Amino acid sequence: MMNSSEKDILVIGAGPAGIQAAIHASRRKASVTVAGKIAKSSLGWAWVENLFCILGEVSGEEMLKKGKKQAERFGVEFIEADAVNMAKEDGFVCGLEDGTTIRCKAIVLSTGITRNKSNIDREKDFIGRGVSYCSDCDGPLYRGKRVAVIGGESAAYVAVENMTEFAEKVYLIDHENKADETRRRSLSEKGVEVLDKTPAEIEGEETVEGLRFEDSSKIDVDGIFIEMGSRSVMELALPLGLLPNEKGFLEVDRSQRTEVEGVFACGDITGPPFQVCKAIGEGCVAGLSAVEYAREQ
Repeated sequence: MMNSSEKDILVIGAGPAGIQAAIHASRRKASVTVAGKIAKSSLGWAWVENLFCILGEVSGEEMLKKGKKQAERFGVEFIEADAVNMAKEDGFVCGLEDGTTIRCKAIVLSTGITRNKSNIDREKDFIGRGVSYCSDCDGPLYRGKRVAVIGGESAAYVAVENMTEFAEKVYLIDHENKADETRRRSLSEKGVEVLDKTPAEIEGEETVEGLRFEDSSKIDVDGIFIEMGSRSVMELALPLGLLPNEKGFLEVDRSQRTEVEGVFACGDITGPPFQVCKAIGEGCVAGLSAVEYAREQ
């Protein structure tokens, strides 16, 4: 049976930006639902050590769990289901993959950018032990080491730029051949080696030691960053008339408002830097702005 509910605010995305938006909105006595799967957040695979008041390293997964509990304490409802469609209809209506329909006065988009797992052999074996999905989070751990970035779109280019600041050697594995000659020339000038080979297997014992390709060749690396760069939020936003900029991100003002009235955005989908502190800060502003808008309706 299909479930339907009405809320003041629907937050789409259960990462740090979305959870913080929900916390601030609910604290202002708004009714809030967060739709999304916490396990999909890239923070869940990261270790954080550059956040205010954090001494040493803290697990991103643990931060998300505590954030969810905190939000629930303030009355936020969480639905572990992805949004599949949105429409502007006497406010907004959003359909979720579990059949739930939510009507709301304001929407906060905080889905992040999807860093798809590449399904390379043994990828799962090395998550947190040399395989990462966030160069902003884990880049400093590879200072003076050799790393490979897998991907050929903007998320991969950002990761490569980050890693040239830390790593001794950086490879871009552009197995779909998406980088044009200008991009390749620019990367080459920075010492980045671009390989058009298809990864087959990650090698190593306790941690990553190398990457083998389908042609049986291999490179020795200490870390592998998988940055595939698809952004599913765009498919959701287009029916609302919300378009990404030329870099594929959603543009917002200082109140986290998008160009569509009643739709706010925060976190990685608004562009770099892809940092948890930025996501949390933007989530705070988006949540407060969404409440202000909802009360005017």
